[in-house]
Formats: sequence, structure tokens, C-alpha cells
Amino acid sequence: MNETSQDWGKKLFEVLTIEQIQRLLDVVASSGILAQLDQTLRATDADLASTVRKLFAEQDKIEMSGAELGVSDQKTLETWDELWNEWSNHVGELGDEEGEYVIREHHWETPYFDGSAFADDLEKVAEKMFLWIDRVVAIRHDVGLFAEELKEMSDHISDYPEWMYGGERCHMGPRVTECVLKWTWLVLEDSSARGETFLNQVHALEQDCDGIVLDNTQCFNFFIQLPEDVRRAIHSCLRTDRYADTIDNPRSLWHKIHHHFNQEFDHPAYLQSCETHLCQDWRYGVPLIAEAIVRISDF
Repeated sequence: MNETSQDWGKKLFEVLTIEQIQRLLDVVASSGILAQLDQTLRATDADLASTVRKLFAEQDKIEMSGAELGVSDQKTLETWDELWNEWSNHVGELGDEEGEYVIREHHWETPYFDGSAFADDLEKVAEKMFLWIDRVVAIRHDVGLFAEELKEMSDHISDYPEWMYGGERCHMGPRVTECVLKWTWLVLEDSSARGETFLNQVHALEQDCDGIVLDNTQCFNFFIQLPEDVRRAIHSCLRTDRYADTIDNPRSLWHKIHHHFNQEFDHPAYLQSCETHLCQDWRYGVPLIAEAIVRISDF
């Protein structure tokens, strides 16, 4: 393709509106010309050619989002960068005593950091981000993306005076949590000890980000839905000294995950855990009663 013909795209953008260019492409596509240009497109832009082929293959699927359609890698990254910019704008307000998330309900009252408003705004962005994570990870293998972001958020929150946020941690919503966990999981695809590494990285987030808390329910659900071999590896890792203190606390996420995996993979240890923590929560007694009934019925 010569230089003059390559300039046509630029010329069209200069003299037509976006709507007119869309109509032009509709006419070209419906005439069948676009489908015949595969070889030429491959020579010009392999990503573009591949995307057009996928689009024609999916033309019978009308109701599909951009993330579900075979959009180009460039378009995927463009969309992701727009979403990340939206996310970063919210994070950029943190730590600013005059920023968007500092609330003063009355002029005579002390202003305070509204962590729930910040979390709600991130949750809205994460709803859209989640649709693109699989595609983006495959293109942009940024291992520490969300870990670094959560650490930055935590640091910015600590920039507020303590009287403004009272030392309270900011609780992230389920979709933000799922984005963090899914990204962290996917980038470890080639790890030789994927389960153990994933556990250690998520646990490190909890330790390193004093100002941020992921959604415990979403974390629990994510871990118990991992493949069985991974769950077994995590179960073994949770038994090590590194996690001894945290799994002894029945309010801890790691205790709940460990307790669930005991139920799956080590029934005696599961019953022992129920007995140990019965005085702290009567619900631990239910499995003990069920076990006792089974034993009695065996006589």
C-alpha cells in the first residue's frame, strides 16, 4: 500500500464526521468489499485483519459487548487505558484535604474523609474493567498492577490527618475486589507454584495496605472456587507457621478459608477446629452435633 493511499484515513477524518465515517464503513462492509480485503489488511496491520475476520465470524451474534466481540488488541488497550484513567482520577483525589472525598456537612463541623463514596466510585469503574481483564492480561502482562495501585491508595489515605479519617480502613466493594483477585490470579498462569504464590500475594496485600480492605465475602468465594489442585496447595500452605496466628482468629478471612478447606480435605482437622472455636461462635457446634448423631446411629 503506497503512502498516498495510506493518507486516505487521515483525509476522511478531516473532512467527515464520525457518524459519516461509520455510515461509509457500513456501506463498504455490507457490499462485501471489506471481507475481500483480508490479504491486503494482513499486509498492512495483522491485528486489524484478525479483528475484522473475527467480527465477520460473529456477525450473527447481535447482542454482544465490546469485550465479548473479538475487538483488536489496540482497541482493547485503548478502552482499558480510558477506564484506568477514570480509576486514576478518583485515586488522585485521595490525600487532598480539599479533595472530592473530604466532606464537610456544615461549615462549623469538622471535615472527614468519606471512604464509602470513594469505594462506590471505584466500584462503578471496576464493573466495566472486569469485562476486559482477560483480554488485557493476555496483552499487557503487568504482574504488580493492582498490588501497586492498592499500596498507593493506602499511602494516600494515610496522608489525611488522623482526625479526618480516624484510622478507619477503606472497604473496597465486591467488583473492585474481584478485579484485584482475578488480575493477580491470571498473571500467575505460568507460575510453578501458582496456588501458594497467589495466596502469599493476596495475603501480602492485606499486610501492606493498612488503609484498604478487600471485600471478605468476595475473597472467600474466589478462593473456594479455584481448581481443586490449587485449593489443596493453598490448604497446605495455610498450615505453615506463617499463617498460624491469622487462622486462629475466627474473624479472619484466612481462618474462614482454612476452615472451609479443612472441611473439604481434612475432616478430623475440621472437627477439631469446630471444637476449638465453639466458645467463640455457637455455629461451630452444628457440625459437632451432626458428627455425634452419625456416631450414635452407627452403634
